[in-house]
Amino acid sequence: MHSGFVGNGKTWQAREAIFGLQGHVAELLSKCAATPGMDLPLSKDDLEKFQAMLANFGDLTKTQAGGKTSYSYKNQSGRAGYEVQPGLGNQPGRPLSPLALDEILRSNLWNDYIFRDAEYFWQTSLLEPVGGMDHFVKGFARQPLARQAGNIEGLVRFGAKVTAIDVGNDKVTVVYDDSGSARVLTADYCVSSIPTPIFAALRTNLPQPYIEAARKLPIEAAGKVGWQAERFWETKDNIYGGISWTTDAITQIWYPSSGYLSPKGTLTGAYMYGPPADAFNARPVSERLHIAREQGERIHPEYSKYVEHGIAIGWNNMEFEQMAWATEGDPAFGALAEALATPQGRFYLVGDQVTFWSGWQEGALISAREAVKSIDRQVNPTATRP
Repeated sequence: MHSGFVGNGKTWQAREAIFGLQGHVAELLSKCAATPGMDLPLSKDDLEKFQAMLANFGDLTKTQAGGKTSYSYKNQSGRAGYEVQPGLGNQPGRPLSPLALDEILRSNLWNDYIFRDAEYFWQTSLLEPVGGMDHFVKGFARQPLARQAGNIEGLVRFGAKVTAIDVGNDKVTVVYDDSGSARVLTADYCVSSIPTPIFAALRTNLPQPYIEAARKLPIEAAGKVGWQAERFWETKDNIYGGISWTTDAITQIWYPSSGYLSPKGTLTGAYMYGPPADAFNARPVSERLHIAREQGERIHPEYSKYVEHGIAIGWNNMEFEQMAWATEGDPAFGALAEALATPQGRFYLVGDQVTFWSGWQEGALISAREAVKSIDRQVNPTATRP
């Protein structure tokens, strides 16, 4: 973790900041609980258990003097890391001196980064398919068709840019550009995953309030930098997968969770979102790569020596995306997403953008499943279902 708000920029192991903050909070609570007259709904026995829990939770050191017991945070067990690692029988190790509470608070790392794995959809045990997340899509495309020869990929029309959608009582007509030629496709239903900034600008006969909801749906930009690199994070820093966080513009460095100890790997050298991404993505690619190298050096000395063949992507700059994800935390999101997820006759708008799993494939699958269920009920209204 790197913070530009402490001195000239401090870099710590994540555990040093996380368990340091946890220890200081536990110490403060312990002192409060030991204050006579505190209005706590705890019996004497429960209060003793509460103190014991805080000591365990915060790795507190117990001290008895003058007939009184007190607890303080000293990183005595080494939970926050070691200055000298434990070794042979004559080397028990030397724990790091605790970071000061005010230093952790000034760092601003607590404001977003160090509690990320507590979020319901950001657990540390996240997995990915071999070869990358797009193998979910490739696996789906390989599935055979039920009523004819071939597979799902054979039905896909690549390079087809939708320009208009007309929803009728018994059909949907889609106009699309095919290498400069206008073509028309007629179907029973339309399930559209077109991102809302693009969809809102299409020619359609859908109700104006529906189009306005697409136009007003709160969205964010996001940007990434990718590098090919020697796997210095493993050989020099003992990092195997995971993320480093910084208060600098690059926000995050992601380390690959596969191919450990191979000669080279793919490193995510920046990943930011929101206003910082808007500013970052507005720069030329060469500037973005320069910034990523420069700020990467503050986390890993000699960083520039190891990274090469950089690429920078801004989702809001991409012609067929124009955003990273919808902002489900915005107060306006819920009502707008609900309106957009409501079927418009034979038309359905889907994607993570209309779910509270915005930015995750889980959201795309949830919305697709709901659309299929709704179409099934239209086609087979009297069918018996589990």
